[in-house]
Amino acid sequence: IAPADYAAPFDTVYVSLWKCFNSLNGAILAGPRALLDDMVHTRRMFGGALFNAWPFAVLARHYAEGFVSRLTSAIAVSEAFVRNLPHGLRAQRVPHGTNVFKLSVAQDKAQALREHLYGQDVIVPLPARTAQDTATFLLHVNETWNRVDADTLAARFTRALSA
Repeated sequence: IAPADYAAPFDTVYVSLWKCFNSLNGAILAGPRALLDDMVHTRRMFGGALFNAWPFAVLARHYAEGFVSRLTSAIAVSEAFVRNLPHGLRAQRVPHGTNVFKLSVAQDKAQALREHLYGQDVIVPLPARTAQDTATFLLHVNETWNRVDADTLAARFTRALSA
């Protein structure tokens, strides 16, 4: 979904500079001038100082260029990966939802899967136990998905699952 289309129903939009644009800190609150004109006082009340924010803005500006196309590419890689999942893994996406999806595996294979993936330069978070015999990893789709193609990534998961 294009950012403008996604934001259209809202009066204001908060954009995290560190989540989206690799900055160390910071955010942007965007909206109509009439609504945001007096925000400078609120920002000052909570300690925000623009003269300290320039390094964050420089990083964000650099990574903002091309962000939508890089994220679109990463989403395509993740979708192809999900289509090619090896037997024993199950993905569950939130319909029209988020960049996070669940990847489930048998509980007794979860830790070994994680360790074997780490040996192949794939880092997944600790799994959560979701049922008696199932563990679920929450995977986040971001620009790092562009570092490898979906077939290679699926092959790494297959090797890790069979090890």
